[in-house]
Formats: sequence, C-alpha cells, structure tokens
Amino acid sequence: MGAKHGETIPSENRIRIREDVYERACNGYGRDRLTMAHELGHLLLHRVELITLAREDGDIPPYKDPEW
Repeated sequence: MGAKHGETIPSENRIRIREDVYERACNGYGRDRLTMAHELGHLLLHRVELITLAREDGDIPPYKDPEW
C-alpha cells in the first residue's frame, strides 16, 4: 500500500488497511483508530446502494426506540 494508511473500494464493498495501522488501531492508538473510522465512513457514504434514513412522525414504541 505504500504510504497510504488505508483505502476504500465501495464498488467491491472493501476496505484495505495497512497492517501496521491495523495493529496500532487494535492497540488503541487514536490516529490509527481514526483512519479505520474514516475508511468506514467512505464505505458507508460512497456505496452503490444508498443508505436512507426513515423519518416517521408517529409514536415509536419504547422497545423499538434506540433512545428510550
């Protein structure tokens, strides 16, 4: 991967992370954890399939509400 810490290939649903970056992220190193989150963000935001947000005006039962 050379100097790149990570890359995302949305069309293949793939994230590639350099091994040393992955190992440091697993050990809690903040910069490399950010790199992992950054690449995950690319995967979610640049997918071929769009992720949509459902908005409802009705009441949500507490057992379905993640913020109850």
